[in-house]
Amino acid sequence: MSDRRALAEEGVMLVAPPQPRALAPELREGRFIFDPDTEILTCPAGVACRHRTYNPQAESWVYRFPAAACRACELKGSCTKGRGSRIITVSRYYREHMEAYLYSQTPAYKQDMRLRALIEPRNGELARWHGLRRARYWGLVKTRLQAIFTALAVNFKRWVHLAIAAKRAVKAAAA
Repeated sequence: MSDRRALAEEGVMLVAPPQPRALAPELREGRFIFDPDTEILTCPAGVACRHRTYNPQAESWVYRFPAAACRACELKGSCTKGRGSRIITVSRYYREHMEAYLYSQTPAYKQDMRLRALIEPRNGELARWHGLRRARYWGLVKTRLQAIFTALAVNFKRWVHLAIAAKRAVKAAAA
C-alpha cells in the first residue's frame, strides 16, 4: 500500500513532493487519458487500450497499444519513439500520485512546503544527534516514550539557548 493512501485512510494529508517517476510524463501532461474507474487508457488520437499486464515488482499495469493502430496513426511521430506500438505504465496507485501531482501545482502546496522547511531541520536533529533514527527499546510504548523524552530534552536545550541569547542581547543593548 502506498504511504499516501495509508495516511489518507488515517485522515492525514502528506505534504511532500510527488515522486518524479510515479506518473508517466504523458499522463501528467494530459496527452494520454487514464480512467481509473474503467481502467482504460486513451491515446491522443482517441484509441482506447484495454490490453494490459501487471508488473508486480513495480506495482503497475503495463498498457500496450495495438501496433497496427500506432503504425496507421498520424500522431505516431510525436507519440512513439520506436517502430512498434506505444507502451505506457500506470501505477496501481495512480489516483494518489495524480492527486499529489495536482496538489503540488497549487499555491497551498507551496505554503505548506514553506512550513515544512521550518520543521524538517528539527526532525533531522532528533534523528541525527539524539538517536531517534532507531528505537532503543522493544515495544511501541517504550519507543513512544523514547520519542517524547528526546523531544522534551531537545526543546529544553533550545529554550536554554534562547534564554541565554536573550540575556546577551539585553546586555549588548545596555552597553
